[in-house]
Amino acid sequence: MDRQLFERALENIFGNALRYTDEGDDIIIRVTDGDRAILVSVADTGHGIAEEQRSHIFDLFYRGTASRREEGFGIGLSVVKQVIDSHGWTIAVDSEPGAGTVFTISIPIATEI
Repeated sequence: MDRQLFERALENIFGNALRYTDEGDDIIIRVTDGDRAILVSVADTGHGIAEEQRSHIFDLFYRGTASRREEGFGIGLSVVKQVIDSHGWTIAVDSEPGAGTVFTISIPIATEI
């Protein structure tokens, strides 16, 4: 794993969680060890992402409707996706407007042959 790239990806996800949550909302980072993968999730109780926007959030320069009030160029989640893909990992997003968002990175556990 490229540690610097992984840290950058986590910083981008966490930064978005901070940006799109209000004072008093929660942000939770979890790492769980599954049978076949380590799961790293960043969950927030913030604004959430509309379903029609979720398929575009990893596109370069894409900024969702809610993000137009915020500063940025729409490259953060694109960088996250590139980092995850370059390692052969996966990332999933689960979100509900008004209820928050969860980004989950799945890192396969190497098995011995």
